[in-house]
Amino acid sequence: MKMCHTIFSLIICSLLFLFCEDNTPIVETQGREYKIHVPQSYTGANKVPLVLVLHGYHFDVSGMPEYSEFSKKADTEGFIVAYPIGTREDFGNRNYVWNAGIHFEQGSRNADDVGFLSGLIDTLLGAYMIDETKVFVAGHSNGAMMTYKLSANIPEKITAMACIAGPMYSPIPTPNSSVALMHIHGAKDHVVPYEGGLLAGRMPCPPQDSILKIWQQWNKCSTTCDTILKDTLHHEVRWKSTEGTGDIVLCYLYNAGHDWPSIDRTNWSATDRIWNFFEKF
Repeated sequence: MKMCHTIFSLIICSLLFLFCEDNTPIVETQGREYKIHVPQSYTGANKVPLVLVLHGYHFDVSGMPEYSEFSKKADTEGFIVAYPIGTREDFGNRNYVWNAGIHFEQGSRNADDVGFLSGLIDTLLGAYMIDETKVFVAGHSNGAMMTYKLSANIPEKITAMACIAGPMYSPIPTPNSSVALMHIHGAKDHVVPYEGGLLAGRMPCPPQDSILKIWQQWNKCSTTCDTILKDTLHHEVRWKSTEGTGDIVLCYLYNAGHDWPSIDRTNWSATDRIWNFFEKF
């Protein structure tokens, strides 16, 4: 079992993060840590959006700003971005992980990550001039799983979410309001296959279509989708919300695997597309 867990960790570590050094400072709150990037254009005179970016399952999460390229986007678009840090496992490779309901998280099952992230939003709202109607969350892999869980638990605090290469796991409460959703997935993702089956070849993984159907019901979306774009790189479709606040968009990338898609890796920037989605709300 221990060897199986080690192999699984190596698979995830080799595919999830090829991190570079990053100088974004680490801040502590509620006994937990996060990174914060404030663009130079911020003066505190006007309210700006906030984006939380959640890392995947990995032993070193320090390079998430570089890996996701969200700090660069924040500088260009003038929003604040925070990079919360999960808890360390108490066994194996001691990877950082989110308590999102999946079984490899034995070392974090008691972590109140919903409470931590909800409290972090409150802390940042108090510390900066942030537009509370423009709070967004984006996550990758295990961070995408946590993004689903967080959005369902505190929909009143989150305007829209973006999930990359990560499914939703139960138990998840039915949200009492809509949260707009973008899901991005690669056709060549063998760690978290879009069609479901086994996550990293060893744990149950629900098909992504079934998860999107659940959110279509929660967000009161149409049952049929519209094609937004279809080209040689990807196919993008949208389910419109009858309330106008819970649109769901799926971006299916033909040549992408389990990495965070970028111009360098897949000739398509997930960060650019996510922000284009967020800024509509």
